[in-house]
Amino acid sequence: NGGAITTSSTQTYGDAVVLSADTTLTTTDSNITFGATIDSDSTARDLTLTLGSGSASVTGIVGTTSLDVLTLNSSATFTAAVTATSIVNAANKTATFSDDLTAAVTNSGGLLFNHTGSGATVDITYTAGGADIIRVEDTQDNVAPAVVTFANGINATALRVGALDGSKGGRVLFAEAVTISTVTVIGGNHVDEDSSVTFNKAVTSSSGITLDDNTGDAKIIFAENNSVNITGTINGASTNEGTIQVTGATKTFKSVIGSTSVGTLNIDATPVFESTVAATTIDIAGSITATFNDAITATTIALNGSSTLTIAYTGAITVAGNITDTGDSNEINVLFATADTAPSLVTFSGAAIAADTINIGSTTAAGKVTFTGLTGVTAGALNVTGGNHADEDSTATFNDDLTATIVLDPNLGFAQLIFATANDATITGTINGVSAGAGSIKVTGATKTFANVIGGSNPLNTIDIDGTGIFNAVVSATNIDNDGTATFKSDVTAAT
Repeated sequence: NGGAITTSSTQTYGDAVVLSADTTLTTTDSNITFGATIDSDSTARDLTLTLGSGSASVTGIVGTTSLDVLTLNSSATFTAAVTATSIVNAANKTATFSDDLTAAVTNSGGLLFNHTGSGATVDITYTAGGADIIRVEDTQDNVAPAVVTFANGINATALRVGALDGSKGGRVLFAEAVTISTVTVIGGNHVDEDSSVTFNKAVTSSSGITLDDNTGDAKIIFAENNSVNITGTINGASTNEGTIQVTGATKTFKSVIGSTSVGTLNIDATPVFESTVAATTIDIAGSITATFNDAITATTIALNGSSTLTIAYTGAITVAGNITDTGDSNEINVLFATADTAPSLVTFSGAAIAADTINIGSTTAAGKVTFTGLTGVTAGALNVTGGNHADEDSTATFNDDLTATIVLDPNLGFAQLIFATANDATITGTINGVSAGAGSIKVTGATKTFANVIGGSNPLNTIDIDGTGIFNAVVSATNIDNDGTATFKSDVTAAT
């Protein structure tokens, strides 16, 4: 009939328990065991467990007829579903749930979700107590963890998915926005025990997200199509750890990714990265556009068919890594985002850069780029376009081989190719202005060999030779200025 029961030793309730009044159960550092269900009568009742260093174990469903306030002043384990108006978990205590949970939760300690099989739904509103942590650890061994789904927004101090010692994996999905100061994802100790966190909405993590691969991988997934911000750093526990997957459009990543480089960034939907990004592999799926506003560091940036890599930047940056071109219609765009201003420099330092189309600047924005790689640049088409202001000059500098069909369009600015560095390099492909007298070439290095016609359909404005150039085909420009060494092996047409 409820009330208060106090013992100096253990308490055991083998049958179903029905609370007909608010009830407090107290032991002196001893355990309580419930072997069956716990319910209220027709009125929602409070249940308070104060067991000192003891703990509670509850086997049956709690709250088929909902409890009111479930207060846990000691650790407790719930094997079946729990429903209450609210749950209060005390500091330094752990409440463990193995099935569905429905309640308003105030947590000053730890909540552990260790579901198995088909997983569970956590339908809670959550109040952080300050030193609180949410943990998700599957109890099964050597299998993919079950998914724990949080149906509502969560504002918590810490989230850890996977066991701290790497012995268990975990999987969790947050259907609504979350604010969690610290997020840690740890893979389990078997190849099937990958740990993952899926966020469907906005994420704010002031102390950042850490991905710690073990035998199983650590993965974070940004899903569902919505324009939300992801705020907080994302790092590997050490270099080349963790996987980031973007499956929902359009997410804006506001913070640094990879101060400690992550392993893989899989981009399967359209994102924007506002700060620096470092990953061993960046993979942009077919028909996807990925926009980066700051520096990129990778071993490989992979384009996979109608993929677009857009560098929309405001200051000097470096894109480090080879860029691979698989399939057709892959594109690289370099666009300075500050209007009416001479663009800052983007340096592509990867040994080899390849795409079907490379656009430096557009009719509304300039671009300035240098390719320093030892293998050079290969593209089907290279377009250098000045912006829509007199200060928006676009320039592409190549330190090694170039293969492309090139068109130079000054627009209201200027469009120029520069072939620099003292090395033997071959430029393969025609070079033309978008119209007669458009664009310029400058040769500052030696020795640059131009294999194909220059200015055949539309003569350039200027060819300026300050280094050493060999021209194997027809050349046509308004002005040719030779202050270096120029060798022409075919017809040359110029006003001066």
